[in-house]
Amino acid sequence: MVKTIVEIPHLPDSNLNPNKRLHWGALADAKRNAKQEMMYALVDNDNPVHIPDEPYEAAILKIEFVAGFKDRQRKNRDMDNLLASAKPYIDGLVDGGVLRDDTAVRLRYELVYRFGEEAKMIFTVTKKRRRF
Repeated sequence: MVKTIVEIPHLPDSNLNPNKRLHWGALADAKRNAKQEMMYALVDNDNPVHIPDEPYEAAILKIEFVAGFKDRQRKNRDMDNLLASAKPYIDGLVDGGVLRDDTAVRLRYELVYRFGEEAKMIFTVTKKRRRF
């Protein structure tokens, strides 16, 4: 199986949480920053990432949300809010050329929440042969 693995060294910005009441400008800034961070992670020379020649037509996207031991809210995270907060990062995978698009017929999600030393998100994109 062909895989692309990208690590972001923190959990999503709290401003990306869909339940947070936020000025539209601040929300737009947070989304733009998250998307850019993913695109920078794809081309980071210190941590090389496999970027396919052609975007994956269909894939399984596994997102591991790792809560650090120092994270105050580590036990009361809502998985659907974490996924919604990670949407700009997923858009960065599309804009970065890893995924063709993130529609339901092309992408399946696997979500994991666990504890670790440091907070981070690990995006593992596994190529599938055909759409779901």
